[in-house]
Amino acid sequence: MSAFVLTNAKVMYGDRDLSGFLNRIALTGEVDLQENNTFGATGNYKTRLPGLFNSSMDMNGYWESAGAADSIDSDLFGKIGAVSALISISAEGATVGDNGFSLEADAASYVPGASLGEIFAFNITVQGNGPLLRGLVMENVARTTTANGAAKQVGAVTATQKVYSAIHATTVSGTTPTLDVTVESDNAEGFSSPVTRITHTRLTAVGSELLSASGAITDDWWRLVMTIGGTTPSFTIFGVVAIL
Repeated sequence: MSAFVLTNAKVMYGDRDLSGFLNRIALTGEVDLQENNTFGATGNYKTRLPGLFNSSMDMNGYWESAGAADSIDSDLFGKIGAVSALISISAEGATVGDNGFSLEADAASYVPGASLGEIFAFNITVQGNGPLLRGLVMENVARTTTANGAAKQVGAVTATQKVYSAIHATTVSGTTPTLDVTVESDNAEGFSSPVTRITHTRLTAVGSELLSASGAITDDWWRLVMTIGGTTPSFTIFGVVAIL
């Protein structure tokens, strides 16, 4: 695609959609390069081997009053030192088929503040706890009934790879609502012979989950299947499927 101006990024942090609070995101994927220089190296040049991989994300946004029990402030503050949370982002607007990134991460720092006369803001930095995944956005919509998501050609999975599914439910309503998400693959876009590869834990409230399945899988088309139950249920769902 061509270059674009960042205006409508989508950022999911656990069970919350942070998009409307943020005005800057920076995702870093890097590898720790280790020098393996030896005496008499040709040309006297340094040589290196890749070591451990690392990922991190830095976000800036506008602070929300701490008066609300579920405010941005109380939520982000509570993530410091807590268990890892799933983060998924799309810089292009999160249309199904857009690039999507997902990682499980630990909150490393949360810094609210501003200078005199400025809008009170915050910065939060997270450090990856596991792989940084790059795949496709598979779902970004409010669902009220059972449905198959759009078929997307994410790719085949080799014997040394895994397919990952990251889902977020950021709003839930209705009486005894339930959401069951499975990930299916097929060798054609029409899904005449789908195979279930991943089954997510049933959701009855807001939440998120990252699961994976090992290869080899020769199918290269993928979709989410959402089974919804309850009385007048509604789930706002965001999903990414990636292969690594």
